[in-house]
Amino acid sequence: VSRGLGDFRFKDLDSALLGTAAGTAAAGASATQPNSMNDHATTNGSSSSTKPVTPEDQKVSPVPDIIVQNRNKEHDEFIIVACDGIWDVQTNYEGVTTVANIFEEGESDMGLVCEELLDLCLRMGSKDNMTALVLKFGPQQIGQGGGVAARRQAREAAEQTEATESSSLKATVVDDGTNS
Repeated sequence: VSRGLGDFRFKDLDSALLGTAAGTAAAGASATQPNSMNDHATTNGSSSSTKPVTPEDQKVSPVPDIIVQNRNKEHDEFIIVACDGIWDVQTNYEGVTTVANIFEEGESDMGLVCEELLDLCLRMGSKDNMTALVLKFGPQQIGQGGGVAARRQAREAAEQTEATESSSLKATVVDDGTNS
């Protein structure tokens, strides 16, 4: 279950209800038996309850941040919907610039646009889970070029060049004149 769906509601029912009227009644009815992650049997057989868990106590909030923006259908080109694994390594501006550049370079396959965004974030060191969705609107133009395939070929060529240069540097013997 995704954290984005508010995983608190998907946890053990007794745990989710603890602190509510229904949860208090259930906890009182089974005071000697552990029935949730918040109740556990002690060595003397009695039940010990910790503080009731509420949605506010969760490390991940099931309540989304919502910002309403007015759209301009004649000018809006795309929207990026992504999780924190993307935004941990890119600012909003960098993410928009990245996607705009991918379109400008000729990519029309939306799956590849998202894939390239994810690949770049991995290369930038993102360690969190990543999900990205790009919604393309009518005003977004697709440029000329090879798109993501051309980007990948260029990256591969650069990596091969770097590996070759690194290898040749290791093989080079510096002649300081003492071996004459």
